[in-house]
Amino acid sequence: MSLVHNASCGLLASRSSRRGCPDDALILAQAFYLQANYYEAERSIAPYCLAGAMDAEAALLMASVLRRTGRFSQALALLDELALLDCGLPWLEEIERERKLSRLQKVRSHADSL
Repeated sequence: MSLVHNASCGLLASRSSRRGCPDDALILAQAFYLQANYYEAERSIAPYCLAGAMDAEAALLMASVLRRTGRFSQALALLDELALLDCGLPWLEEIERERKLSRLQKVRSHADSL
């Protein structure tokens, strides 16, 4: 009975629309990223990159933001976590590409500081 009531009140639709990163938030974050406005990009997608509620596309973009802002260890940890999740399986090639970029920039950053 409560399922019918929830469906008729629209409560099921509102729950399902909250899963994952909404397209408009992802598009906005991508626009900020392309403008090198990494803080705003991060702010837009951070809620969708949490353990237990991770969106693969948002997490990949977040890893790029973290890499671009010199937070290589955080980027690699996020990518490692994403690679273990079911939602990350279709993205394994892109995850590995982002890992390589993060590792390379981490090494370059360390060499520059010597």
